[in-house]
Amino acid sequence: MTIGKASDLRRRIKEHLLRDKGEHSAGKEIRAKENISKIVIRWAVTDRPAAVEEELHKKYQDKFGKLPKHTKHT
Repeated sequence: MTIGKASDLRRRIKEHLLRDKGEHSAGKEIRAKENISKIVIRWAVTDRPAAVEEELHKKYQDKFGKLPKHTKHT
């Protein structure tokens, strides 16, 4: 699991998960360690992506005691 923001989600998915071309560290890690045919992608549109990302990281960390598996920092 990862929680992140993207200005163009379609491009992010194509570059980092499908095409094996991206330099995004979470994308590389997910491709290497997970069965990407079973990935579920959920998203929300917001006018404050950085704040929402931080809130989601905090909620996850409060619940599980750590950041999501493929998230390095908040």
